[in-house]
Amino acid sequence: MAETSIYLDEDLKADLDEIAHDRSSPGDRVSRSAIIQEAAQEYVDRHRSDENLGESDGDIGGSQATN
Repeated sequence: MAETSIYLDEDLKADLDEIAHDRSSPGDRVSRSAIIQEAAQEYVDRHRSDENLGESDGDIGGSQATN
């Protein structure tokens, strides 16, 4: 898998590091990257779920027809 680089400002990095530290335990370190991957996966899953809900309602393109 190819490496992906993204820019994160220093405040966001600090917040992510704090979350990673809080989730870590002795012998089980959680990285900033793991937190970002988890958040990205949750975002994609939510997006897919929203798309599926729209399709099941007969809603194409995310907007409802009005009369």
